[in-house]
Amino acid sequence: MPVEKGDVIFVPADKLGEKKLVVEWSQMMQSRKESTSSVFTTTRLEELTSLTASEPENQGMIFVQANMLDDFKKKHTEGDQYTITVDDSFQYGQDKEKKKRWLCFHNKNDKPYQHRFVESTIVKYGNAAAGFAVGQGYKDVNTVADVIKHFAGDYLHNF
Repeated sequence: MPVEKGDVIFVPADKLGEKKLVVEWSQMMQSRKESTSSVFTTTRLEELTSLTASEPENQGMIFVQANMLDDFKKKHTEGDQYTITVDDSFQYGQDKEKKKRWLCFHNKNDKPYQHRFVESTIVKYGNAAAGFAVGQGYKDVNTVADVIKHFAGDYLHNF
């Protein structure tokens, strides 16, 4: 089941901000780019340490804009790890079938297409990112183009 507004996600504190990438897009006839951090998440706390979920629907990914990392950390509610409740400050990307979602915490005035995040992740992290995509149900992931076709042309969605 895709992540929804009100769901609680768990983010490993030691991984937040570790994997950095740059997302590039065009907006209002200008080239734009933002530094972003990506990290795997889960909706089951007991799976947080290994992130080898027995059921892939428990896993997800979140992209946090680098200059908003402190704002994201303030959303933490309890425990040693980041326990975050998904609210209106998040946006999400999803596959065409609307069964798999990932989260984005960024300046909502920025309007990159969903595929910009996916493409940047695959290019930067290669096999590890492709492995995550396969775990999320994209069994045909062999190239960047295979992943992008699930997201291309759609803006991020609001909750």
